[in-house]
Amino acid sequence: MQKLEIKSYKDIEKVKDLKENVFIVNLENCISKHKERVIDFLCGLTFSNGSMRKLNNSEYEIIKNITYYEEIYSNNKFKEKVIDFYKDGLKEKNPYKDPDTTYGECEGSLYYKNIEKFLKIQFSNFTYIYPKSQNDFITNNQDYLSSYIKIHQFDENDIIDDSKKNKKFPPYCIADINNMLFLRTDQFGFSFFDGTAKDNVHPYGKYFNLIKENQKIKDEDLLFIADCINTTRTIGGSFIWPIVKNGNFHSEYNKKRGITCYIEDSVDLTLNEIKEFYLLFEKYEDDYNTIKKEMDEKNYVLLKQIDAKDIYKWLSYFKTFKNYIDKFCFQPFVDEDYNIIDITRAKITTDTDYGYCTSEEILNSDKISKYQEAKRLESIQDKEKLKQVLNNVRWLTIKRTVEMERIINN
Repeated sequence: MQKLEIKSYKDIEKVKDLKENVFIVNLENCISKHKERVIDFLCGLTFSNGSMRKLNNSEYEIIKNITYYEEIYSNNKFKEKVIDFYKDGLKEKNPYKDPDTTYGECEGSLYYKNIEKFLKIQFSNFTYIYPKSQNDFITNNQDYLSSYIKIHQFDENDIIDDSKKNKKFPPYCIADINNMLFLRTDQFGFSFFDGTAKDNVHPYGKYFNLIKENQKIKDEDLLFIADCINTTRTIGGSFIWPIVKNGNFHSEYNKKRGITCYIEDSVDLTLNEIKEFYLLFEKYEDDYNTIKKEMDEKNYVLLKQIDAKDIYKWLSYFKTFKNYIDKFCFQPFVDEDYNIIDITRAKITTDTDYGYCTSEEILNSDKISKYQEAKRLESIQDKEKLKQVLNNVRWLTIKRTVEMERIINN
């Protein structure tokens, strides 16, 4: 990786002229009164479509253009299979598998290893151990997410304890042993269209059918679908939820926030429910019953399922919406004031200044009420508008993945 030494503000011309997307800037010998201006310039250079990471007291890693990462996340073999699958009238073998249900295959294993690394770094007081039985549980006196945690690929012989005999885990999970809170990931990049999805419900299925209505299907349209699916299945395309311990080991909220309710699997409306939770959490000082009652009255789905208390416990770890956003690197999905970007109103491109949005592009209470009355994605009939929604999620997810992997690779 190329390293540039900058001694004064005039030297930033070297950065402007550099064709490489990733490089290191050394400010060790930079004039003191110029150093702050240089750092401001580097922040501006990377803010909209890149990243800046401090390596030590004098060096910064600079990523000028996030499109550089498209090649890293590009899975051309998968994309080709998706295009063939659609062009063949959905008769070929479905090439898609969720990364969190791949049962030990390469992609799923890497996906969860990266999730584990990310959590371990973000919550440095995590300690990792896998207990084979209840007798192996170890306690810890630290209060904040200090439990013993392990990412483990469960086989058919693994059980949670004797009382849960024959109640199997999903192929992967994160187990918070002290609190008996079991977690797994949930991909938010919309469901893969395999020909069984209802045409006007699943966004990819709807987009596919809008293409068919308006024109002969082109490879570039199919490539766009495949690319959106591929890039949103990186670690930046996931939530982490508690899973119920009733033998199914899935998140009830994850199921209910799908196409059957106003959220329609959307990341922004899910974040809005989480934000509402934290507003009430602060207002009512950790009063579960009052918070749940008010959330239910506002027609939010978050605490309506049997896993409500587990959801409550999980989110309460982070105390505030800002902490939750910062810990899980959801900054691309909010503006500088932590207002949530409306994925159906924004127009995200490679040149978008992440963090700065107009009032039209962010969610507010009036929009939420409107969306609760009529599903917004289901009502979209324009192919280009729906394409913009899918592209918004794609770009914001890539930006989040870059930040999460930057933390992992630090």
